[in-house]
Order: sequence, then C-alpha cells, then structure tokens
Amino acid sequence: SVVVIDAMYRRYPASDAFAFLSFVLLMGLSLVELMRMHTVQLERTTAQLRAEAATRRQAEQGLRHAAWHDALTGLPNRLHAQHTLGGLLADAERNGLHGSVLLVDLDHFKTVNESLGHRFGDLLLQAVAERLADAIPDAISVARLGGGEFMLLLDATAADAAAAAQHGMAMAEHVLAHMAA
Repeated sequence: SVVVIDAMYRRYPASDAFAFLSFVLLMGLSLVELMRMHTVQLERTTAQLRAEAATRRQAEQGLRHAAWHDALTGLPNRLHAQHTLGGLLADAERNGLHGSVLLVDLDHFKTVNESLGHRFGDLLLQAVAERLADAIPDAISVARLGGGEFMLLLDATAADAAAAAQHGMAMAEHVLAHMAA
C-alpha cells in the first residue's frame, strides 16, 4: 500500500492524498478562472475610466476655450485680451520698451445689425475678425471686445513712446487700407 507523508510528517493513505490533490487542482483552476474574470473586468473598467477622463479633458478644454474666446469669431475675448495686455505691459516695463494697442470700433454697427438682421451682423463681424487677423500677422493678439469693438495688441519693440506711437499709427493706416481693399 502507498502512503503519502505531508509537510508535517503525518501519514495518509494514498487514496486520500489523491482525492485532496484533485480538490486542490479544481480549486486552482477555479481560482485561475476567477482571476481571469476579474482581470477582464478590471480591463473594462480601466478602459471606461480612460474614456471618461478623455471626455472630461475635452470638456475642460472646451470650457477653457469658451471662457477665453469669442463664440462668434473664435478670436480671444475681452478677458483674454486684458490678461494678455497685462502680461505685455509687465514685460514692456521690465524691459524698458513701448508697444501699441489699436482699438477698432465699427461705426454704426448696431444700426447695421438691427436694420439688416443679426445673421448679417454676425457674418459682418466674422469677416471683420478674419480681415483684422490677416491685416497684421505679427500682432500679438487680435481680440473681439464685444459688439463691433476689436483690439489689436502690437509687440513692445520701441525704445521710446514716440517711436511706439509712430509704429502704432503706421499699423493703424495699414489696417485701414487692408480693410478698405
């Protein structure tokens, strides 16, 4: 007769040991299947969490863009322009340079908007925004302040205020000519 001795040096009949061995084997297989099922579930959950995180990031980017940009023209809005202008002023002061700010106001825009309709007014604003952005490609920022008001920020490169004013006037004339063309 065959006798099996366990780790504690107890004797068992071989038939009991083999019965226990099949139980251990079945439990091992069951545990492997359970681990596989949990792994699959974890992989699904991880994929869902990644998808939710990507959706959240896209929503945050959309909100950030909406907070800093004009919905109609896609240009930076008043808040963004103020933030950019604050940074430019600090840089200019720190470096002892002067820059220019051009304000563009569409005369009688409200009358045009009301008489021809908001759809036409929106198209006009979009066209003006595009033309302004094209007029001065080296502008730091072209922003829509609201209504028919726009602001162009020019880089601070002049050593004195008179040179900055002269550069600003030249750019204003260039913008007017570009808009009239």
